[in-house]
Amino acid sequence: MSDTTAFRLSPNLIAQYERDGYVLFRQPVFSPEKFARLKAIFEEDLQRFSEVELDMIHTRDARLLEFLLSDEV
Repeated sequence: MSDTTAFRLSPNLIAQYERDGYVLFRQPVFSPEKFARLKAIFEEDLQRFSEVELDMIHTRDARLLEFLLSDEV
């Protein structure tokens, strides 16, 4: 985890995660520019692939790996 993302969860959110097993992160994960690139890829994939093929789309579109493996996630 990078220094910029190490403390994105407050102590209250960490406690909620430990109690409930999940937390709803209500902040942008990516910068607006990076999110725009992700959105453009998804919009393209919606046109290229059927609904069934969209399941696990990262196996069909390697460009998504940049986002799945990024430090922000």
